[in-house]
Amino acid sequence: MTSENNTLASSRNADRAQSILHYSGTFSELLMLQMSRYLKTYFASQSTLSSNAFSIFVELAQNIASHSYQKDAYTQRGIGTLEISQIEEKILFSATNLATHTAYNTLEKYFQKINTHSKEDLKALKQKIRSTPRNLQKKGGQTGLIQIALKAESIITLEKIDVDANLCLATISTYLHTIPSQGATIY
Repeated sequence: MTSENNTLASSRNADRAQSILHYSGTFSELLMLQMSRYLKTYFASQSTLSSNAFSIFVELAQNIASHSYQKDAYTQRGIGTLEISQIEEKILFSATNLATHTAYNTLEKYFQKINTHSKEDLKALKQKIRSTPRNLQKKGGQTGLIQIALKAESIITLEKIDVDANLCLATISTYLHTIPSQGATIY
């Protein structure tokens, strides 16, 4: 785990963090719509921050809904936890769900690839994936993870807690600044 990972992990649990949204359970379409409305209202006074925060939220929520190993028996939608909090000038995003070790290892390799690309390279990669015919695309939120990387102002971190020999809890984290830094480019 890098020092940035440690910073994000400790920041998530810090007493001075203000919770913006915290949900654990099934990620149904209706619930995601209600959370989306709440976030748009919460960030309404800051349009760029609102747009970027909304985009990251949607991708993390869809990732849980589609890729969590643990599914709701009735809806077959994924179960997990999504937390958005503010600490000082950062909005922290964290999404946790159950995954197989194989899925985690694949995700870890993909994150290493994403985190080494420039914004321009990520845009090109996203366009390449989108232009691939649907029946040839790999299953699994590649464009969503790229979208998070494009909107986030840090690398995307991935943490793992082993549950048993086959399963783990996978946590994806990143952040945005509440006040864009001088000269920052907002995509």
